[in-house]
Amino acid sequence: MTGQIDSILYIYVALFIIAGIITIIIGAKGKIIPFMGLRIGYAYVSKRLWRKYNVLTGILSIIYALILLVIGHWVNNILLILASPLPYLAVLIAIIFMAEREAEKESMKTPSRGEEIEFRKGFRTAIPCLIVSIISYISAISYAVMMYPELPARVASHFGPGGQPNGYMTKESLITVTIIAILLIAGVTFFLVYLGLKKPEAFYKPYMKWDAIVKSVDIMYVLLAYVNIIVSLSLVDTVYYNLEGTHILPAGAYLYVFLIPMIIFLAAITYYVVKGYQKPRIY
Repeated sequence: MTGQIDSILYIYVALFIIAGIITIIIGAKGKIIPFMGLRIGYAYVSKRLWRKYNVLTGILSIIYALILLVIGHWVNNILLILASPLPYLAVLIAIIFMAEREAEKESMKTPSRGEEIEFRKGFRTAIPCLIVSIISYISAISYAVMMYPELPARVASHFGPGGQPNGYMTKESLITVTIIAILLIAGVTFFLVYLGLKKPEAFYKPYMKWDAIVKSVDIMYVLLAYVNIIVSLSLVDTVYYNLEGTHILPAGAYLYVFLIPMIIFLAAITYYVVKGYQKPRIY
């Protein structure tokens, strides 16, 4: 089992390194490749910023991957993998603020007519996404804390397609992993909501019309809120199963509850991305 976990960490680190190398190459070429690279609005202001921040992000990704590899010799690798996106998110936040300061020196223009873009001050679904996410997590955590004393020392933590448990851990480990997972997803949620409300320019894409960006980002927030609800429900269901020996919903229902709405959301986002696509131009 230890060998398998080590292999997962090596694959995880390798993916970070490969992504970093690709990002460096994209930045070095200086040409926008839609849907690849550091796709934040500030990097699109000029070719200089596009090169600089893609190369910088790629280098930092490789360094971060190597740090994870070293830390993996002393820290539980599964917990390390679960927790690793949080510090990396902090790195991305720092990069965004750096890019924003430089972008302020150059006017962000529309690629077609050179007019200044009037960005919406906040996306309409951002706050509802935040409220729904907070309520769902508070409810799930409150239930887990209330029922924690009733849980057996060894709990089922993972379930197969038929709803039968195929993985176990101590209840202390379950709470630890759950807290890390919630912090990760909640951190991403708060970060994206912050950008949507305070820095909508970060979502600018020169290869998409602004109206299409607005619609796709609004759908993204709805999708994010739904994911947070599903994660909260999964925590409640795990605790409930270990207490009652059955799931809240029939085993097969979870696949449809998660998969079908996910497909609908992603299809809607893809529709607006394709509909709003335009030939990119960078100054």
